[in-house]
Amino acid sequence: MKTYEQINDRIESGKAVVLTADEIMDYVDKKGLKAAAKEVDVVTTATFGPMCSSGCFLNFGHSKPKIRMSEAWVADVLVYTGLAAVDVYLGCTQLRHGDPANMYPPGEFRYGGGHVMEDLVAGKTLQLFALSYGTDCYPLREIRTYFSIQDLNQAIMVNPRNCYQNYNVAINRSDRTIFTYMGRLEPDQKNANYCSAGQLSPLLNDPFYETIGVGTRVWLAGAHGHVYAEGTQHAGGGARTPDGLPMGGAGTLALTGDMKQMKKEFVRGVSFSGYGVSLALGNPGRRRDDRSRLVVFLP
Repeated sequence: MKTYEQINDRIESGKAVVLTADEIMDYVDKKGLKAAAKEVDVVTTATFGPMCSSGCFLNFGHSKPKIRMSEAWVADVLVYTGLAAVDVYLGCTQLRHGDPANMYPPGEFRYGGGHVMEDLVAGKTLQLFALSYGTDCYPLREIRTYFSIQDLNQAIMVNPRNCYQNYNVAINRSDRTIFTYMGRLEPDQKNANYCSAGQLSPLLNDPFYETIGVGTRVWLAGAHGHVYAEGTQHAGGGARTPDGLPMGGAGTLALTGDMKQMKKEFVRGVSFSGYGVSLALGNPGRRRDDRSRLVVFLP
């Protein structure tokens, strides 16, 4: 089996053979596992889908005079201000102020936190409006200004739960159409919706978390990111198939990365009719191979 050092040397020399997890399946079928392990250096995994437990920390820097923001909105979307003076957290499922939500179902949910994140990464100019109760050291009580991501000191994506290892298929056995975070489900089981990258899925290619873990470097929407913790609701000890694949949701990853380095193609706000807003995010994980699985070598 190749070592990381050998693979890194081939990457640096431009001689590395790189395949996607989709491509490696056919390659193994044609060449066999041993030949594929010898000839292929890197196999990439990936997922690009709704990641509802995502958000970002933004630091605006101090105004003159200073303000300790106690309430704030970015593009009319409420952000969390229970932090230091000009730090906020924007959650991707937060609705824009005044959105009718599901008052007239199914609601359209046209704009929210995920769309703000998309606009930030795209370099658009957005409005910040903030209020404060005022203190001796932070006397300003209100501010309204416009900014882009390059005006911020930091814009750090911090996602408590991404990349579910596995997920249920959704069907609707009732006699009416329902609207869910798995999309529109027609009555009487007329359709079935699922959300998984299948053989491209990072954690399905590392079912026992032998390589992907805290500190693992990942490509996150075009930026260098890393796994900073197990994701919320991580439950890797559930039932598995004889091959080790989880039969439930199982593992999740908590991911972080610099939004200033991300690419707009991979950060997209999404609207689910009758449900709400979210963020579609591109985030592959990586892992080296072992005797039974060809997956990913880390550079």
